[in-house]
Amino acid sequence: CYEQALPIFRALGDRYGEGLTLTNLGNVYLQQGRWGEAVEKYQEALPIFRDLGDRRGEGQTLTNLGLVYADQGRWEEAVACYEQALPIFRALGDRYGEGLTLTNLGNVYLQQGRREEALEALREARRRLEEVGDAPNLVICFRLLAAVHQARGEGGEAVSALAAALGLALQVHPKPAAETLDEIVKAAREWGEQGEWPAVRALGAGVFQMVEEMSRRGVIREEMAPWAALAAGLSLAIVGAAARRLGEEVDPAGLRDLARGIDQATGERWRLEEWVGG
Repeated sequence: CYEQALPIFRALGDRYGEGLTLTNLGNVYLQQGRWGEAVEKYQEALPIFRDLGDRRGEGQTLTNLGLVYADQGRWEEAVACYEQALPIFRALGDRYGEGLTLTNLGNVYLQQGRREEALEALREARRRLEEVGDAPNLVICFRLLAAVHQARGEGGEAVSALAAALGLALQVHPKPAAETLDEIVKAAREWGEQGEWPAVRALGAGVFQMVEEMSRRGVIREEMAPWAALAAGLSLAIVGAAARRLGEEVDPAGLRDLARGIDQATGERWRLEEWVGG
């Protein structure tokens, strides 16, 4: 449809329609992983929005270009796009665009090992996203903050950020909840591999306390209740695995049964039984 619409807008001399259609084509190509074609369309759209003085369209196109470059691991080019988009959204007073761009920028800085800059960008992103009440992107922001804190050796802050991410995700949708639980398991495994079992236990305890508090307050939506139960079970398995490695008294059969039940419920998404018994 977009490819059919494009020559029509061009024949009409409708520059805005042309730019918008090029952007939509770029978005489709981005979702399909057709990066070269996505870049081509965004780069065609960008001068059109600039010629029209459409600052929002320019900022969004630059952000989309940054996403393509980030997906390809072209970090410097992604940073350049985000750093051009950021002052545009700020000038427009677009808190949503600013928060999203800062989140993307923080992610790229993290990938580059620029942890201080990542932390600064993500903290500012959090403030902007909280101002506009964008819970789905706040989940992503908190997960990235957790990754930065973990990379900096700040276990307590990482635990708090992951718990916050899960608390929001349990009020949003199963997909971010599942993705956040993936990050929690990943952090537990990484700390375990480093012998940081007190941090693993703190992570499990922090997640369990957060779920318990949400349940007590009655803020978990009915459709998310199974995910909250899964999160609680997972956190107990993480605590049990850590306690076992720390030489504390644990019922090994009960721990394996808990992990096996989670594995069965999730199609062995995390292979917990193997991990807790290792």
